[in-house]
Amino acid sequence: MKQSLLSLGLARVFTGLLAIAATSATATPMTFTDQTAFNAAVTGQVSQDFDSFGGFYNNGLDVPMSGYTISASATDGLYAETGLFSTFNADRALTFTFTGTLPTAVGGLFFVTDLDFAALSSTLTVLLNDGTFINLPAPTGGGLNLTGAFAGFTSDLGITSLTVGGPFSSELIEFATVNSLYVGTAGSATVPEPSALALVGLALAGLALSRRRA
Repeated sequence: MKQSLLSLGLARVFTGLLAIAATSATATPMTFTDQTAFNAAVTGQVSQDFDSFGGFYNNGLDVPMSGYTISASATDGLYAETGLFSTFNADRALTFTFTGTLPTAVGGLFFVTDLDFAALSSTLTVLLNDGTFINLPAPTGGGLNLTGAFAGFTSDLGITSLTVGGPFSSELIEFATVNSLYVGTAGSATVPEPSALALVGLALAGLALSRRRA
């Protein structure tokens, strides 16, 4: 009886340790402002440079990217020109929604522009569906800027949306704009942390010991 209770107790401990390990392996989404570091953390990356877009678009616009289903939306519609993709009206957030096969890595080149797509010295927030965000600083200098600043995310869970928005200035006419969008798979998304593996190892050792004593 004692041996059975011991085995039962160790089994419960094993189950608990597995739960802890699973929690430990679920990492907080990582943020990147360096595109080279993002590229190194992502596999199967595909991109969209928006060169084939031009003019006004309604919400729910399909954004073709191999292997993924992506749509773009913004209050009052969307607008694109010379490889730059933006909102039709000022002070609106631009949202990309992912369905079907979800990426675990998303990034892009983002900035704030005026009516002529010239870069403005304004900050910009890039936000994931889970609340993780990056505040991009205002670019230095002015004039036409065809690149923007990089913001990227990796996660162990599928990403369902990415929103580019304010805080917008009350004194300027500002448009959230993207130059390029990148999606893929986080390279380490399914790899448990070393501490989690150690917990599983201890649990297995405990079960083996209980079997010997039985």
